[in-house]
Amino acid sequence: MLQQGRVWIGVAAAVWLALTSLELLIGVLSPEGVMRQAQLPVFGRIAATGFNALLMAALIFGVALVLFCLFLANNWLIDGVRRCRRSPLAQRLANPLRVAFPQDGLAETIIRFLIKPMAMVRRAFGPRALGRGFRWVLVTALLYAYAATWATLHQTGNFPGIAGMAFWMASAVQMFQHAVQQSVLIFLALPILSGGFAYGLTVVLPRLVSRYQSAALRVSLGAVAGLFAYAGVAIAGQRLYADSDEMKVDPATDVGVTIAELFTVARDYRAGPLADIVRDLRFRLKPRVWTLLHDDSLPVVRRPLMTLDEYKAGVGDFERYHVIVVIVESLRSDQLKVLGGPRVVMPNLERVAAEGVVFSNAYTQASHSDWADPCPLSSHYPVRPIMPYEKNPLYPRVMIYDVLKSLGYRTALISSQNETWGNLLHYLDTGGLDYILHSETFEGPTYVPRDNPGFLEFVKGTKRAGKIDDRFTVNKAIEWVDDETKPFFIYMNLQNSHVPYEVPADHERRFSKPGETFRFTFARLTPDQLPIAKRLYSESLGYVDAQLGRLIDHLKKTGAWDRTVMVVTGDTGQAFMEHGFFSHSRDLFNEVMRVPIIVRAPGMKPRIDDRLAQHVDVPPSLFSLMGLPLHPSFQGQDLFGEESSDRSVYMAVRTPMAHQYAVVRNDLKLIFDVHRNRTRLYDLARDPGERHEISRQRPLATEKLSERLGSWRRLQMGYYANVQRQKREYPPTLLD
Repeated sequence: MLQQGRVWIGVAAAVWLALTSLELLIGVLSPEGVMRQAQLPVFGRIAATGFNALLMAALIFGVALVLFCLFLANNWLIDGVRRCRRSPLAQRLANPLRVAFPQDGLAETIIRFLIKPMAMVRRAFGPRALGRGFRWVLVTALLYAYAATWATLHQTGNFPGIAGMAFWMASAVQMFQHAVQQSVLIFLALPILSGGFAYGLTVVLPRLVSRYQSAALRVSLGAVAGLFAYAGVAIAGQRLYADSDEMKVDPATDVGVTIAELFTVARDYRAGPLADIVRDLRFRLKPRVWTLLHDDSLPVVRRPLMTLDEYKAGVGDFERYHVIVVIVESLRSDQLKVLGGPRVVMPNLERVAAEGVVFSNAYTQASHSDWADPCPLSSHYPVRPIMPYEKNPLYPRVMIYDVLKSLGYRTALISSQNETWGNLLHYLDTGGLDYILHSETFEGPTYVPRDNPGFLEFVKGTKRAGKIDDRFTVNKAIEWVDDETKPFFIYMNLQNSHVPYEVPADHERRFSKPGETFRFTFARLTPDQLPIAKRLYSESLGYVDAQLGRLIDHLKKTGAWDRTVMVVTGDTGQAFMEHGFFSHSRDLFNEVMRVPIIVRAPGMKPRIDDRLAQHVDVPPSLFSLMGLPLHPSFQGQDLFGEESSDRSVYMAVRTPMAHQYAVVRNDLKLIFDVHRNRTRLYDLARDPGERHEISRQRPLATEKLSERLGSWRRLQMGYYANVQRQKREYPPTLLD
């Protein structure tokens, strides 16, 4: 036993040295690795890896201890089986056939016929083989999870952590599609490599350590020495950098940050997956925010629940307009010339804007779609303690289409995306929709135009995460609206402008070249990829606009356009490395959070309105245009009512890549990063690009906005955690 124990210790020491060295190498080679964080001094980068190395040692030696105990138990089982086989009772039970078949030779023949294959199975899958198989499966799973976390860091700039793992499990199919889309080779190679390395660790390495025990002893001593050295470096780095107020400016983004934050981010977020998980656990077990950041004196409105019949009793005459709400994936405000864009990217949308009101200072509620999409339909903020969405949630929600259906409208959700992403359909499907089409229920081949080989080739070759082409979505919308027996409501979600910005081969390109593409991660774009990505982004928006134009032309042709209210907005914007990251679902900077809100209605006087607006304002504004009373469920404001000079808008992100909340008020924007416990303040009037953080220069404004933001979040979270309140009232509204 002592000898076997030394073997297991030697194996664990060798594995720790190998994985620690591998992590240092990844940290040097990967753009997202800790050793590539150039603003942090080199010693600080090495020290940041020390904490992860200590955690790695604890995990590896812990797993080795568990496996060693299983090994001893397995040997005990084998010895027990052998003793049982030699016992007189076993001999008597092993020969029942001799009693049943006393004829000479017959019983022996049957016994050999039954026992020979059983012996072969025992040799292949006996207790020892089963023990080795269990160890191999366990180590393969651990290595695969370990490799997947590093792949996630490369793709997103963050390890997944506990929240990311939970999100993966809740949307497993979509995450699988995203992984394949990113790199089929890597996705297939990870389990094969993990299995191969696991075999080496569980079979080959123990044999080598057993054969060369003196060398294994030296490796073990070296590992212990390295562990103590790493611990010393980690402690020294903590003392030097954890409280340093020295500022560094990122030359790529011109954003200043302290050495203390750089060290904390490197230690907790970039050093390794174990450090990230421990950071997440520490935060969950001991929350350190929102305890002081609230002001109970701010006025709050709480409205009692109301049935649709009670609401209808207060409805008089109103304009029975057709209503279309369109969300365009990743639509930045600066892609529209009416909002200052340098060129016409979406001519049909520009024409819609010329007939309506363009809210030029508008914000989405979240930087990720599963939280952002419902807000223009429900007028509810997305902040809840439980995510993703639950099936049949207890809290009340009244969507635009719920009210309109009760008033005699036909209602439809026609979407190019998979609405099960984040269980979003659980929230949207309230029973108020007559028709639902999204990618999970879409029969693609039925709608492929066979007379268009270029487009057919595109459809066959694309690998998109559960999305369908917007051409098909608009085709279905046109087909559905042709029944004019009733006024209709349609919610449409158009997705060709999602990364990687694919358009079919037959689309006439205005901004990019045929075949032009780029390899991307959600973490960053290289300087040579950036202009290509921007061209393809504009191209995809042009394609979305062409499909939207087809719908508008059809409505004009049938005469329905003269009775149609249309709202077009973006679910989010899109980042192109302005603050060091690409795409969205990340930090709450304006390149992601600023979106156009365009409202077109019959007889509307066109104008650009620069009042502060947000997605939750869409339902009350639509009802105001139609002459309907505002529903008490709505948390937004009527954008066609009296403008408030002291208005606040709120936004949030809660993904594996970021957990933040923000408020904009009087040209000031405050962002609170939950995990990093950091508050940032920006003056949007003087610094629209959010380059210069001024919380230290303006402490009073920072404090007031922090209290307001904390009060808003506390109010929302408290409501959704209180079942009794949900039974008697709608989500509360902070009057500001």
